[in-house]
Amino acid sequence: MRFLKLLDPWETEGQGPAAVGRQQARSRERFATLVRATRLHLWSPRDPISDANCRLLIGVTPGFDLSNLRLLDLICDRLEQGVPPGLEVDVFDLETLSSASALAECFPGYRGFPQSPLVGVWRQACHERTLDGFAGIAFLIHFFGLPTSPEALAASLRPPARELVEG
Repeated sequence: MRFLKLLDPWETEGQGPAAVGRQQARSRERFATLVRATRLHLWSPRDPISDANCRLLIGVTPGFDLSNLRLLDLICDRLEQGVPPGLEVDVFDLETLSSASALAECFPGYRGFPQSPLVGVWRQACHERTLDGFAGIAFLIHFFGLPTSPEALAASLRPPARELVEG
């Protein structure tokens, strides 16, 4: 299953706001299971910081943001071609962090209210930088050499073509 399928707009077409709310809740519940079926690593704040050569920590909003889910699909497609040695890609649901202080503990020096995705970069267990929103998307697209731009990614989701959702 594709990440984008978690918030399939075709599934709730014409059903009203309650159906959308139920889909959002299901999306957050099913997110962890879907991550475990990929080459991504499901991360939680209790996990130690990896000493991998390069570690990316990506916080997304799976119950809310189609662009986050599409970006994860593109990253997974790239990782299916092989994970570069020394790279670890950790992902988690941003909504599981309940406060700004919890966020700052996970992303050293980060202040404010994050725009998703929130992307932290570590090199050999040393925090290098944190990016969010448009800058986070642009970084991930460049890092993974994805065949899109942040603008094209957003445009592809208005509404997303059925083949993107179905995979």
